[in-house]
Amino acid sequence: MLKPEYLATLIRFRQEVYDSLGLRQDSLFELLDAALTAPQRSTLVRLSLTAAFRRLWSSTCDALADGSVDVTRLRTLFTRTLVDSAVVEGRPLWVIDGTNWPRPAARASADRTWEYRPLPGWPQNGVIPAWSYQWLVATPDVAGSWVLPLDVQRRGPTAKSATEVALEQIAAVRQAQGTGAPRPVVTLDSGYDLETLAHATVDADLLVRLAKKRVVYRAPERRAGRGRPRLHGEAFRLADQDTYDQPQQATQLAHPAYGAVTIQVWTELHVSGAPQAPFSVIRVQVERLPNKKLPPRPLWLAWIGGPLPADLSTLWRWYLRRFTVEHAFRFFKQTLGWTTVRPRHADAADRWSWLIAAACWQLWLARTLVSEVRLPWEHPRPDGLVTPGQVQRHFTGSSVSWRTGKSMKPLRYPALVVAGNRVSKIGATSPHRKLPGSATSGYECRRPGWDEHAGEFCVLFALRRDRIDRRRKKHGRCPRAMLRSGRAQEERRCLRAYHAAEQLGGAARAHVQDGDGGLVEVGGLAQHSAGHSGGHGVDRDLLAARLQCAGR
Repeated sequence: MLKPEYLATLIRFRQEVYDSLGLRQDSLFELLDAALTAPQRSTLVRLSLTAAFRRLWSSTCDALADGSVDVTRLRTLFTRTLVDSAVVEGRPLWVIDGTNWPRPAARASADRTWEYRPLPGWPQNGVIPAWSYQWLVATPDVAGSWVLPLDVQRRGPTAKSATEVALEQIAAVRQAQGTGAPRPVVTLDSGYDLETLAHATVDADLLVRLAKKRVVYRAPERRAGRGRPRLHGEAFRLADQDTYDQPQQATQLAHPAYGAVTIQVWTELHVSGAPQAPFSVIRVQVERLPNKKLPPRPLWLAWIGGPLPADLSTLWRWYLRRFTVEHAFRFFKQTLGWTTVRPRHADAADRWSWLIAAACWQLWLARTLVSEVRLPWEHPRPDGLVTPGQVQRHFTGSSVSWRTGKSMKPLRYPALVVAGNRVSKIGATSPHRKLPGSATSGYECRRPGWDEHAGEFCVLFALRRDRIDRRRKKHGRCPRAMLRSGRAQEERRCLRAYHAAEQLGGAARAHVQDGDGGLVEVGGLAQHSAGHSGGHGVDRDLLAARLQCAGR
């Protein structure tokens, strides 16, 4: 059953996302809807074929090239929507991880870096030019594959290290949350610099994985005498069990999938570059791994921040939830098509990345509005949770009713007036702001089509004659390439339809969408599809049937 309060939350969130978009506002928002409603990942121009995108294919490229996104406002929206119930084991759990956008053949694209991309098979090696992105996401559930993006940043050739960027992301999100927000737990992989993290002063507790050959040191013993005091005590080598001593804390539990789990904690340890920043080291040893026959290796973690939780097994469960971001990256790339599009400039890729983050939030808010979205061969989950892919499949059929239209300026398409062999437009307004020197100028057009909900055939496109007229005045004729263009074809089809309507009796009337979203009658004008006419003549019987359907 559809709950009105959940639907109102989703509509309010979509309205705020729309308000956070700047230039090319409508095009960017419809591009976001196209990514959500596309049945499969698609390129930019193929996203224009979806029902959610009301413009021609060129508007998809122009939206990312010339549009703008208020990143600060979007980040604040994400953190404000992150409810207090989105906690794991009583604490908000965040994950920071990086992934890359492969761009090996884009020689004209700037800000590419050399990134590692694992390949199928063995050996799994490959270093290619790519855009490197780092995501900060929240894991709202104890189980499942949901993540809620809070921040995304691209690391260029001159950017800071991944660890410094991660700390900046945490600080930016905590500042957007405001005072009084609960202190989160942030999990990181072993690729982040432990020394920099130990010196960090962010308002969060860090749970970092350690490399199996890491060496840390105990606190030095104080000795009487002259000279410089020692900075390091005895070495604690993770790969050498002889350097272990008795742990300060230890616990053991039974897990249905991992068997016996032993957790040991050593406190007051530090790295060589940060002797004044001690932290705790946790060793997790499981009895077995699911679906694997190899003996499991111990998992080493470092706790940097406040006091340890009373239940040490919480540390292990927190870090297990970090692997959810791997499923999210695969969902972004393979379902939403994050890296399928090929923008030239890195700034356009940044705008597309923030749109993907907003799309993930919409799917999360829409999860309570769907039910029984399994495919015939999918088994129901015992916990009753739905996956992002299942909600995305249902979102395709429901986005029309969830569409934000309160403050979106409706496209005002012109009334078409036919005089001889000339078509002119009356009352057309530009539905987007034009930038000086932009790739396109003029009107964003919409393909003609049937309005299935109203049962009427609408002329939903704008003709652009100014450029064609200039070329004809200058050269005496219209270039052949321009005659092949979509606008010229639409003009010729409209003229053929008009003359065919005159031959059929002249009483036919069509409908044109006005600036307020309604339908107005335009006498003596007809429109037909090129697919039914074969591109040459006019199927008069089909045209007469359509005009009769559209007549009042």
